[in-house]
Amino acid sequence: MSTTTDLRPALLNTYKYVVTNWAVSAREVAAGTEQDPKATTNLLKRLQATGLLDATHVNGERELTWQSYFDSQNDKSAGRKSTAAFNKAFPKGEPVEPASPRNGATGPRYSEEQLVKAEEMRAEGLAFKAIGHELGIKATAYLSTVLKRRAAERERTA
Repeated sequence: MSTTTDLRPALLNTYKYVVTNWAVSAREVAAGTEQDPKATTNLLKRLQATGLLDATHVNGERELTWQSYFDSQNDKSAGRKSTAAFNKAFPKGEPVEPASPRNGATGPRYSEEQLVKAEEMRAEGLAFKAIGHELGIKATAYLSTVLKRRAAERERTA
């Protein structure tokens, strides 16, 4: 049996706090909404990913300042407009699931075929950048390390 958490109320609470207070730090949002700071930062990033908020470093400060696209101080209908934008991004009645955990890459960076061809090309004296271009490898910086490890492994087993 799995239990799901609906993040919509927490997202709405966080979003409305930023809309109402216009330019705030994650720490201020966490204190104002009485939420865990780490959870608040995750909610703010989720709202940013949907296009409801934006974050900038103001005056070179280390901490991000979060802002909405609605001016609650000068526009009387900002509250209504911001709620409509939120409901469009997160429709009422539909639970908002937490983001799935990200564990990085799930497979090998290079295929065995690419590594065999890269070893052959390297033996011919080609540069790693040329090998990468030929084999369709975008990031060639790690390729040299992998080829050195494979060569060292072959020497150990031989």
